[in-house]
Amino acid sequence: MVSESQLRKIIDLTIEELGENATKENIQAVVASVLEAYEQPDAERLSGTPLLPQKALITVLGPKKPNALTALTPVFSKHNCDIIDISQKTLQAHFSLVFIVDISKLNTPFSVLQHELQKEVQALGLQLLAAQE
Repeated sequence: MVSESQLRKIIDLTIEELGENATKENIQAVVASVLEAYEQPDAERLSGTPLLPQKALITVLGPKKPNALTALTPVFSKHNCDIIDISQKTLQAHFSLVFIVDISKLNTPFSVLQHELQKEVQALGLQLLAAQE
């Protein structure tokens, strides 16, 4: 059973996550899904589909390096991430690579993905910025 304070927290988080799409109907639908998932046995709840889509913005910066894209895409694949969009720019000797990644089916905590990307990026002499949506 969910307490009143837990329910309020679920509603607040839902409104925050939905942003501009936080209509009464959308909030009710998401909260109902959360409550339904909460009442399922743990194994079933943990293996279910995420209730809200999740995205991450991954940015790689530094001096121009070949193979940066090639080094990072296997890490996304290993963690079950779907690359939604990529932007790559080179300005003289400077390089930027930006990924928007669907992490709704991520098979590890985000921090593990971030750590493995960081290792690859550091090996190339670049910097990583990673943020969840």
